[in-house]
Amino acid sequence: MSHVRKVIILTLVVALFVPLASSAQTAGELKAKIQALLDQVKQLQTQLDSLIGGQNKQCHTFNTNLGVGDQGSEVSALREYLDQEGTLLGSADDEIRPPGTSIGFTKYVAAAVTGFQEKYRDDILTPAGLKSGTGYLGPKTRAKLNRLYGCGQAAKVIDWGSLLPSMRTVLKQAFPNERIEESRSISIYKKVDVTGDGVPEVLVNLGTGGATTDLVTSMRIENGEPIAPLFKQKDGKISTLIFTTGAGGSGRYGSTAEMLGNKNAIYSASYSKYGESADYCRVEAYQWNSQTKVFEYNAGLSNEVQQEYCRTAGTGF
Repeated sequence: MSHVRKVIILTLVVALFVPLASSAQTAGELKAKIQALLDQVKQLQTQLDSLIGGQNKQCHTFNTNLGVGDQGSEVSALREYLDQEGTLLGSADDEIRPPGTSIGFTKYVAAAVTGFQEKYRDDILTPAGLKSGTGYLGPKTRAKLNRLYGCGQAAKVIDWGSLLPSMRTVLKQAFPNERIEESRSISIYKKVDVTGDGVPEVLVNLGTGGATTDLVTSMRIENGEPIAPLFKQKDGKISTLIFTTGAGGSGRYGSTAEMLGNKNAIYSASYSKYGESADYCRVEAYQWNSQTKVFEYNAGLSNEVQQEYCRTAGTGF
C-alpha cells in the first residue's frame, strides 16, 4: 500500500471515530453520519485511483479485429483493459488450455467485450443500430478502446468545412477528367464514421452532374489530410470511384450513395423501372479493410443491402 493511500485512510479513520465519540447522538444520527463519511471515503478512493492510475497508466492501440479463438499480444492487452473496466468476470482458473499456451480470446473474454460494449452503448452500439453487445471486437469497439487506452491515438475532431480548399485540390488530382465544380462549388454531402477510427468520412458533392443527378465521391482523413480512398471492385481493379445520386422520370429511375457506419461500408445503388426488359435494380457495397486501407467489394453485403433498397424503390426485383 502506498504512503499516500495510508495517510488518506488514517485521516478518514480519525475523521470517522473522533466526532462519534465526542458527543451523545441517536442511532439515526450516527447512521446518517457514518453513511456520509463512507460516501466521502468512496469519493476520495475514486480520486486516488484516478491519480495513481494516471501516474502509472500504460497504453495500447488496438489495430486488429478479434473474436473467440484468437491469441496473442492484442488479446492479452484486451484482457488487461477489460479487467480494468470491471467487465472481465471469468478467471484464468476457469479456462482449460494446453500446457505452455497463453490464455486467448475465450468465452469469458467475449462476455467481457459484450459488457464493455453495453457499458459504452452510446459510443459503440447505438451508432451501429444495435441493442445489445456482440462479444466481437470490431472497429467501433476498437475505436472506443483506443480513445480510452490508445497510445496517442485519441480521436481528433475534424472540421471538414475548413478543409474544402485542400479537398478541392485533392479531388482535381484524383479525377483529372471530371469537370469538378462545373456548376457549383464542392460541398459536404454526408458525414459518417465508416472506418471505425472515430473520425467521420464524408461523401462530397463534386458540383457537377446531369439535369436530375449529382456526382459524389468519398473522402477520408489520412495523416491529418483529406484523401480520396481506394476501392477494390468486383473485377479486382483498385481505383478511386465516383457515384451518382438523384432521380428522375417521375420516379422511374434513381441512384444513391450511402455510408453504413454499422457495416463499415459505402454502397452505391441504382434502379430503372420503365416496365421494360432492361429494367434493373442493383447495389454494390464496399467494406473497409483496416489492414489494406481499401474499401473492398463485398458480395454478401451487396446482396443484403440490395434486397432492402430494391424493396423500398418498389422495383419488384
